[in-house]
Amino acid sequence: MPFSANPPTDCKNCQYELCVSYIREQSKRMKDRNTLYRLAQKKIMACTFEDGIPGFNKNNLGLHTLSNLVNTCVRNGIMAGEYIEKEIPAHFGQNVESAFSLTPGQIGKVRGDIFEMLSRAILWNTNLCLSNSYIGHIESSISDLLTNNKMHRYAAITLGDNYDLKRLFNRDASNEFQKFEQYLASKGTSFCYSTPDLVVIRCNDQIWSNFSHSINDLSIPNQDLLSSARLKIEGKISPDDIVLAAGIKTSIRSDRMYQLLFEANAWKSIWRKIYDLEPSKYYSLIGQSYGADPNKLNSVEFTSISSESGVNKAIDGLVHFSTPRDLITWYVDSID
Repeated sequence: MPFSANPPTDCKNCQYELCVSYIREQSKRMKDRNTLYRLAQKKIMACTFEDGIPGFNKNNLGLHTLSNLVNTCVRNGIMAGEYIEKEIPAHFGQNVESAFSLTPGQIGKVRGDIFEMLSRAILWNTNLCLSNSYIGHIESSISDLLTNNKMHRYAAITLGDNYDLKRLFNRDASNEFQKFEQYLASKGTSFCYSTPDLVVIRCNDQIWSNFSHSINDLSIPNQDLLSSARLKIEGKISPDDIVLAAGIKTSIRSDRMYQLLFEANAWKSIWRKIYDLEPSKYYSLIGQSYGADPNKLNSVEFTSISSESGVNKAIDGLVHFSTPRDLITWYVDSID
């Protein structure tokens, strides 16, 4: 299924074994679940972006808004479900309780995951361009951003929810982190933190070998690589290899801004209190905001108040971005 889908052709000849399934019997066995249908987001991303990554695509998607790119991917999945229901009903089985539909919660979850996956893929190829290693098409809408490179070698990775940073760091740094946790435990408390959606690492030759080939589509193997690249470099990173971190949100309301402030403060305290280093930059990347007061994100980084280097903001920049070009512009400027 290309970006502009035609279900009678694309779904009929689907190479991914169809992206929508009926899961009512399975959901009955799961606590607090009443789901009827499932949209397989890996399959729908692979179908929709089989011809390339926005910004690195002959279909010239680099100036489309990421919101439109995500919505198109979701819409392709919905059209596929409707087509399957009408033309291939046996795929859903014999005991279907209700017509095909997806809940707002399902759609919201899928939208967020697609948004983050596209962002990772765009930045992966951006890093290759900055190192003169990219092989593939670059859209004219972004090529001017990537020509004045300085042979930088960076990797933009995701760590995943509830990730233990000790796994990423080398032995000495991991031991220091563990000592800190043990000290807190002796005082009857602990160190809770959330890991940013994006972490950018300065790469040596050994690390760079894991990030040196281009991502030319969102095939399922490429999605798996983007999601799990950290596994290749665990135990090899020093805290001062971290260049920047960012929280990525498709949209945000005012009350959820405190989540970003907590994450930024916790992230920076690791560098100041455990490693006695100036922390990496932390950014908030937001697609849309709904009644959110950006002044909240000017709040102070708590551990900087007593530092010799002076008081700093917890979040170094609130970045509203709409298109792949916007994302690449921020990234190139931030790591320069």
